[in-house]
Amino acid sequence: MSGYTHRLYKQHLACFACRKVWRQERLDSESAPLCPDCHQPLTDMGKDFKAPRRNATAQWAKAEALVKNGIRFSSLGTSGTIPQRLNEVEAFVEARAQSAAEQAAASERYERQRAKEQRLAEVWDRREQQRVRQYQKKLSRPAD
Repeated sequence: MSGYTHRLYKQHLACFACRKVWRQERLDSESAPLCPDCHQPLTDMGKDFKAPRRNATAQWAKAEALVKNGIRFSSLGTSGTIPQRLNEVEAFVEARAQSAAEQAAASERYERQRAKEQRLAEVWDRREQQRVRQYQKKLSRPAD
């Protein structure tokens, strides 16, 4: 059994204004926790986020761009490798969006096919029931 289910992991919360990270146990509150230094809302980065150095502004910008596009640093939900440079983020996000669109289209095709099969099964069931009723009617007639 996976260790993720039994162990509480701390959230990695980042402040992009201060370029600092705090680890905190998961909070179920509606409001986002605030940065202790600048009082701006902290961003949940996922449990696998490794903060860059404070002076690595390009890496902080990359992390912020990824988070703004819905990508979190979690080994359970991240597909593919995270880009290493800020200039790779746009292509990564576009490829991920295209992949999501392709998955959605495939899912829609599957659902349409499934619905078609369901309609065919219903028609088959109605025909089969009709045949059974005709056969029962034939059996219930008195013999001449």
